Amino acid sequence: MADKISDKKEQEIERLIRQLDHKEHELEEKYCDVGKSIMDKLEKENQEIGHMVDEVIQLKRKLIKAKGQIRCPACYQYNEADSIYCSRCGKKLEKKKNDEQQ
Repeated sequence: MADKISDKKEQEIERLIRQLDHKEHELEEKYCDVGKSIMDKLEKENQEIGHMVDEVIQLKRKLIKAKGQIRCPACYQYNEADSIYCSRCGKKLEKKKNDEQQ
């Protein structure tokens, strides 16, 4: 009779181990799904941000050109078109066309 109880316990333990393995596998799959969806969202957001940054850069370049600003060759600070010296570092500015300085 002791063997019969022992067999039932052993079967119960094996059944519980299988259930546990199955649930742990389901949980791991769920974590993977969540991680993948987060990574997909991040990739999409990064692409959108990159596009927006490119647009900001292009608009800044157009604004600099429209203002006729001069870029300092030493520190890259943009200065007013009539500036002789850089407003940041004091280096003498060379008068060049804006297109060459960008």
